[in-house]
Amino acid sequence: MIPAEEAAPERPLSPPRTDADAAMESQSAAAPQKAVPQKTAPEAGESWLGINHSDQLTIGLVMLALIVLLPIRWYQTGAVERSSIQISRETPTPGYQIDLNSATWPELTQLDGIGPSLAQRIVEDRERDGPFRSVGELTRVKGLGPKLLERNRRWLRAGSQDPGSANTHR
Repeated sequence: MIPAEEAAPERPLSPPRTDADAAMESQSAAAPQKAVPQKTAPEAGESWLGINHSDQLTIGLVMLALIVLLPIRWYQTGAVERSSIQISRETPTPGYQIDLNSATWPELTQLDGIGPSLAQRIVEDRERDGPFRSVGELTRVKGLGPKLLERNRRWLRAGSQDPGSANTHR
């Protein structure tokens, strides 16, 4: 038989206690302990930011697909290749003659150098001072000078008149 002294497990030796150790133990026993909540990982089935696990997985897969597919699409559309763009400096022409006495302001804006405000002034002048007898009379409209008139003369007519037979009126 084994004596009782030999059967007891051995305790590790601890350093001798000091007065400071005893004071700390008495203070910790006197002060109430605050319960600190432990943060734990969400359990299976719980949501994170209101999104459950299967939705998180779906969002992750969609984001991964976008990260992979967007650069491929960007490359396919030619965004990678930087080629210069050629701009034609030719001015579009209507391809037909515009009658100054019956044209509306949107029709007149088809001419080179004539924007909406100048086209409206042409129509207002025609309504106020009467029809144009010749293409050259167009210079009576403020903002329309001889250079602009010459640039557009071949596309204009006044009634049944030919564009080349007009005299310039100043």
